Parts: sequence; C-alpha cells; structure tokens
Amino acid sequence: MLGLKEILNNHDIEPIELLLGLLSVMFGIWILNPYTNTFNTVSSFRVISNIFNESVFGSIMFAVGLIQLYCIFRDHYKIEKNIAILSAVIWSFITVSFIYSNVAAVGIPIYLLFTISNLWVFYRLVLYKK
Repeated sequence: MLGLKEILNNHDIEPIELLLGLLSVMFGIWILNPYTNTFNTVSSFRVISNIFNESVFGSIMFAVGLIQLYCIFRDHYKIEKNIAILSAVIWSFITVSFIYSNVAAVGIPIYLLFTISNLWVFYRLVLYKK
C-alpha cells in the first residue's frame, strides 16, 4: 500500500500540473464569459470586484493557465516554478476573498485545494527539477 509520503514525493506531477492549468484556463473563460456577469451574480466575488475589473481578472487567470500548460509541454522548469507560485498566490487570494465575504461559501475548500496543489507542484519542481 502506498503511503502519503511516497505519493507526494515520488509520483509524477505533470497530470496535476495539467489539471491545474486547465482549471485556470476554464476559470478564466468562466469569468470572461460576457453572458454571465460573474462578479455581480456570485456575492463571494465582491472583494475581487473591488480590486479588479472582471475582464482583467479573467484575462489574468486565462493567461496563467495557458502559460502553465505551455510550460508543461515545453519543459521550461524555471518559468514552470514561477507560474506555479503565481497561481498559488492567485488561488489563495480567491480563497481569502471568499472567506472575507462569506465564511460559509462552498468554494472555500475547493479554492484552498487549488492553492495547496499549486504549492505542492512548486515544492516538487524546486526539489527535483533544476
């Protein structure tokens, strides 16, 4: 039976990176969708809407996801490390804004998982890839 330490330290991170990149791209598309007006329909986004315009934030998420996907397929480890930590910062910002606006929001554990996953990817990239 595999232990948690073996799973976290020995398994390939590329599937997780691929999933996180696709999540960022899809989240960016969802925010950029002109028919939904996401920041006005979801009350937990009101903190982010005070700081960023909806199109700016969606574009940032979309671009981060595309860069993350590009780096996976082109093996740019230095950019990959930087984009993993940037993505972790963005997802943690979303998590904190959800906590600040609505402590009982359903998205908090999900966005926290995305943050932890990006930190784990960053840790693995720093530890094993130069």
